[in-house]
Amino acid sequence: MATTWKVIAQNQTTNLTPQGVFEESMEVSYQTIPEGVVGRIVVPKRLYTADYVRDAIEADVLHIKAVSEL
Repeated sequence: MATTWKVIAQNQTTNLTPQGVFEESMEVSYQTIPEGVVGRIVVPKRLYTADYVRDAIEADVLHIKAVSEL
C-alpha cells in the first residue's frame, strides 16, 4: 500500500467506449491519506494490473494534493 492513499473498493463493470464498443472494466476507488478525499479510476480489464492501477492512482493523487494546497 502507498503511504499517501489506499484502495478502498474494486468493482467489475462494463463501459461504453468512445468508439461505441462495450468493454469490461474495473472501477477502483481509493482514499487519500490524511485528507480523506475519495477518488475513482476506471481501468479497462485488458490493462488491469497492480502496476497500471498504482501508476494511475498516483497520478490522480498528485493532482488532488496539489489542488488541496491552493
